[in-house]
Amino acid sequence: MAYWLVGPDARCDGQGEGLMAKYNPIGFIQEVRAEVAKVTWPTWKEVWITTLAVLVMVTLASLFFVAADQALGALIRFVLGFGR
Repeated sequence: MAYWLVGPDARCDGQGEGLMAKYNPIGFIQEVRAEVAKVTWPTWKEVWITTLAVLVMVTLASLFFVAADQALGALIRFVLGFGR
């Protein structure tokens, strides 16, 4: 069980050891290193490809929203222009 989590065997009725009594900084660091070793890190090529894909999609989305804003603004000006 992780040292920083309260699990099913933790007691909240004041009996037994408290959460801080179980905390072990060395054990925590060892667990963190073990978890980081399990991570599959992307290659630089994958990072660049996904970065470019995000930039392209953000550009396309911003162009779409600018066009939609202009079209809706023109439509609202047209409809409100009937009142003059």
